Amino acid sequence: MGAMRACVIVALLFIGVAAARRQKEDDYGKILSMSYKFYEGQMSGELPPWNQHLYSKGGWRKSAHLKDNYNGVDLVGGFYDAGDYLKISHPLGWGVSNLILSMVEFKQAYDDANVWATAVRNMKWATDWLIKAHVKASDNPRDNVFIGQLSGKNDHHYFGRPEHAYNERPIYVADSSTGGADLVGEFAAAYAAGAVLFKAEGQAAYANVLYKHAKQAFAFAEAHPNTWKVPPGVFQAYASYWPEGYIAHLAWASAWMCKYDADMCPTANKWFNNALAVNNLRYGLGYDWDSTLPGAAALMISMSQPSASAAKQYLEDYVLTKWENSGNKCPQPSYSTVCYTPKGLAYYSDWGTLRNTGNMMFMAALMGKYGNNKQAHICWARSQMRYITGTATGKSYLIGYGPDQPKRPHHRQSACSARYTEPCNPFNGGTCCAGESGVGVGGCCDESNFRNPHPAQIVLAGALVGGPDQSDNYPDIREDYQRSEVAFDYNAGFTGAAAGLAQFARSGGLGSCPGGGSSGGGGGSAPNPPSNPPPNTPPPNNGGGNGGGKTIPDWQKCGGIEGNCPASSCGDGKWNGFSCKSGSVCKRQSEYFWMCTPGTRTLAAPAATPLAGGATAAADQPAVPGVDLLEVSAPAAAPAGSPVQLAASLTRMGAPVSGAVVEFVVADSTGNGSATVQAVTDREGIARAVLPVEAAGAAGSSSTVSAVTPDGKAMGAKGTVALSSAEVGITWQ
Repeated sequence: MGAMRACVIVALLFIGVAAARRQKEDDYGKILSMSYKFYEGQMSGELPPWNQHLYSKGGWRKSAHLKDNYNGVDLVGGFYDAGDYLKISHPLGWGVSNLILSMVEFKQAYDDANVWATAVRNMKWATDWLIKAHVKASDNPRDNVFIGQLSGKNDHHYFGRPEHAYNERPIYVADSSTGGADLVGEFAAAYAAGAVLFKAEGQAAYANVLYKHAKQAFAFAEAHPNTWKVPPGVFQAYASYWPEGYIAHLAWASAWMCKYDADMCPTANKWFNNALAVNNLRYGLGYDWDSTLPGAAALMISMSQPSASAAKQYLEDYVLTKWENSGNKCPQPSYSTVCYTPKGLAYYSDWGTLRNTGNMMFMAALMGKYGNNKQAHICWARSQMRYITGTATGKSYLIGYGPDQPKRPHHRQSACSARYTEPCNPFNGGTCCAGESGVGVGGCCDESNFRNPHPAQIVLAGALVGGPDQSDNYPDIREDYQRSEVAFDYNAGFTGAAAGLAQFARSGGLGSCPGGGSSGGGGGSAPNPPSNPPPNTPPPNNGGGNGGGKTIPDWQKCGGIEGNCPASSCGDGKWNGFSCKSGSVCKRQSEYFWMCTPGTRTLAAPAATPLAGGATAAADQPAVPGVDLLEVSAPAAAPAGSPVQLAASLTRMGAPVSGAVVEFVVADSTGNGSATVQAVTDREGIARAVLPVEAAGAAGSSSTVSAVTPDGKAMGAKGTVALSSAEVGITWQ
């Protein structure tokens, strides 16, 4: 009897150990469904009755921007791009075509999650607007006009709800004078992808309309082989990095057209081979709105086209091999390779890194269906999903799912209360409604509220944030658009990865992954302790002034306006009386806030001499191929109250970048004054500007000069402020 009891105990222990080794799977169907909930929160225009967030049904969204138009052509509808209210065709077109690819390849997952009909409705909402955005359609390529960007910095400076927006919304187009094969190639891809989807849905007439637009857009793109640019001096939210990058967009678009119309397949093979012959495209490791060759390769492989063998060698044997090499550890120069963080994230881009990881997870899922090393790709995608959802680490980057979720996404409306009472009046860059005052719960929906560190008052369920740094640090600061922003295109590839993993889980394809085998809910084990981000409010200033000597930990704000400012009023500069710990620096993160950041990497000495007879500093960015370098120069000393010459040099892979907008930001030592001066780089890549007299400091004071550029950007980064220079100082005499 004792022996039998012992056997039972041993058996139970064996079962318990085996069960512990089988990690609980994420709820991929739930993640898939939540993604579309996020997309519906980004809808613009007269919201449809099926929107999941309707204010009239207890939600937080009302119809908005009902007057969007271009010379009288209706542009109401579509989706907001990210945490503001711009509508931008480039990332939208890319996101739509990727979402449709996930629907086509993993339809069973959509059906199982009961989200197919929702996805079809969302895709039609998008393609309907993209048809509107083809504001002049013609079979003559030169006569076509497409909307590239609706609104600009005006929207960045509006912090209210979209239905109350009062800012101007300028529109920039692609036409025969601008060209833009990269931008219009994404129109063609989205139209053709939509044609594939709606033909399968039995909507042949609508599919034919979409495909006609696809042919017109593609003809325009072939006739205008360049990248699209807005007029000089205008803010451009998305600007292609490589001059020859349009070739990959044509490969991506023609691949989709081949999927709809076999007559286009020779053209698709031609453009794919052309793109593969360009080293800057062939050896890039990103996949996003600007780097589309991996997606084109996946399509060619799925259709068994003549170029499929070369496509598989490129995507599976080169790109995914780099991504799946967990032996390459961080830190590494961003955008130059893929490295692994201490907790296991495959890290490529400093700007919205989870966007690129999620996109490549989607490519891995597709190669889990079509590749030679299927199981390895599936298991790698699963491992990265477990990092993103926090199932493996205890820290989630997906709002509404998993442990220790992001609390302060860079999203304007989510910082405000979901419900309010009219009237709502313009106030402080936003609005204040009846009964609202101050910030946080019950506060106004304005700039002060946005910059305050209170948690979001609206949960953006399904939104993927930009993500951590190479050491797994996530500050969770609302102003930090590099790590905290959410966007339509950030979610697109991630949604496809969730669909793929859901389908593989259904068929038992995850069972042989490390710890795989159990299916179901979204909890999961957390073998590592949670990586709780530090609070982003600095310690109280007991005494204030320079004598306070308070030390701010890494990844907390150490300067900037509004929000966490410890004094009664702070300007755009470092906070007086506070400093970062030894080995860290208080570094500008944007035009609005500064953060204590661990020590900078050593750079090669700049080749150029100081540009304006004074100190020169380079961006905190390694001088490696494929990465921009921005240097700023100003005199080390200047007469008080006098104008000062400023200069900046922008290079890409060592070559000067001309025609790029550079903004010089000058802040005085007290943190109570700042000025911004804009210039454009010349043929030598140098931008020159004069700091006006009114921005000069008083005798005995000092100022810091830094520069940011929306044009010089790391590969795949959203082009708001992608690089900022190290600062130089001016002493006023």
